[in-house]
Amino acid sequence: MVSGQGVSGGRLCPTLLNLAHPNTPHALVAGTTGSGKTSLLFSLILSAAAMRSPNELSIVALDPKAVDFRSLYGLPHLAAPVVTEPAECVAALRAVTKELERRKAAGMLDAKQKIVVVIDEVAELMATAGREVESYIQRIVSVGRGLGIHIVAATQKPTADIVGSVVKSNFPVRIVGKVPSNIDANVAAGISGTGAERLPGMGSFLIVNGNMHRVQSYYATSDEHQRMISQIARRWDTARPHYALRLDAEENKMATQSVSAEIESIVESGAGVPAWLVPSIRRYTEKNGKPPSQRKVQEAVQRREGKMLPWPVVKEAITQAQRNGEKAKNGAQ
Repeated sequence: MVSGQGVSGGRLCPTLLNLAHPNTPHALVAGTTGSGKTSLLFSLILSAAAMRSPNELSIVALDPKAVDFRSLYGLPHLAAPVVTEPAECVAALRAVTKELERRKAAGMLDAKQKIVVVIDEVAELMATAGREVESYIQRIVSVGRGLGIHIVAATQKPTADIVGSVVKSNFPVRIVGKVPSNIDANVAAGISGTGAERLPGMGSFLIVNGNMHRVQSYYATSDEHQRMISQIARRWDTARPHYALRLDAEENKMATQSVSAEIESIVESGAGVPAWLVPSIRRYTEKNGKPPSQRKVQEAVQRREGKMLPWPVVKEAITQAQRNGEKAKNGAQ
């Protein structure tokens, strides 16, 4: 996987991340909004898909924010449609863990097809879906290396209480962008004194794996992503994803329903919704003629409160603001 450009021997050259190497099976990407995490993830995913056929590489894309991985639709290497609902993310991790156990039982220590699970905002997924997610990720990062199953996980705020228990000894590669403080930099990198909090953002990262070096990730627009995906599909002579991961299997459906019910109860209770948020969304909507995006709302929460909300709660806050606006409009009429 190509992470971007670095400098070697005084010359610019692509910097590669080899998940098949026993010392680098999993990677954690950390950085605030604007650090370039999503661009980096796309670079990793599309470069790997360009170099390996769908028979050799299967990608599970989990996007609990439901905003960043839309451009991946149509990639022939996808093992399932891009998963956005937290409950379905749990089902996907469950299915990958079952495949891991199957490979282990069959003694498939050098499986031909590699599976790479890419999670955009792992801390949010853990906060929303709880211990079950953590147990699946823990199992995959502990055992997956020898069975051809790997995880690349990204997070905006790599605090020790959220990612520490899972990350500490199982993500040997840390790709760290701009973070809010030196404490976050220490947790994200696993070592102190990296200076990641002083990075300029916009795709500038430090790769920490025993040693440390700087890399600038590549950037492409969503239109360019679609062109690259079309080229990748033509290269491997396939026009559609293989969708080998059966998220509609009965046990996965049950897992999805269970987590959905849990998340629904959180949303219905309004737990965690700051009192200022709904009126703020209403004011934005009245001023701009449209509601803010989920990402914009989450950024506002982070700036004001220094934390993220579960994405289902963000969606509900926007819905509440729209309902309140409609009621006020109807009352005025």
